[in-house]
Amino acid sequence: MYRCLAITFRNGGTAVVPIPKEDKNRLLGLVKDMDEKCGFIELRTIFDQPVWLNLAQVSRIAFLVEDTNLLPFETQGTEASALDPKSEVDLDDVELNVHVWTGAERTPFEVQSISGHDWMEITTSCESKERFFVVTDESGEQLAVAVSDVNMFIGTETARYSEAMLETVYREMFANSGTMPE
Repeated sequence: MYRCLAITFRNGGTAVVPIPKEDKNRLLGLVKDMDEKCGFIELRTIFDQPVWLNLAQVSRIAFLVEDTNLLPFETQGTEASALDPKSEVDLDDVELNVHVWTGAERTPFEVQSISGHDWMEITTSCESKERFFVVTDESGEQLAVAVSDVNMFIGTETARYSEAMLETVYREMFANSGTMPE
């Protein structure tokens, strides 16, 4: 059994995010005590992916309990995320696929193969409430996204997962919520 957040955004878009019990309890406490100046909160999925959820863009969160035969799962290579502040991994050596839900679209879009530096650009821009974050995709093209329009984003360090595990992660994250990225 694991906990899922069934999230409905203000634009009508939806997402289902499987999270550990600790993050569910922390989020529940935050929304109960939230004031009008809410913003991004960082969570982790049961697959150890970082999730940044913009509470200002959420209209409803259902805290669900789901049956699963997925756990335990294993990452390959390093146990700890290279994005962990204690990690000594060079951010140039980190590659992520990022799925972004925005107010303009009901389904997430994906930016593939961004660097660890671009991930830090995204999170820092959201924390400091900058107007845009800018990332470079796998083909070297830059993409600017308005921070105020971001509902949520999830990063997947592709080197941490086998191909079969990535398929499982994406199936659980997207197919079961009806929000497969375009």
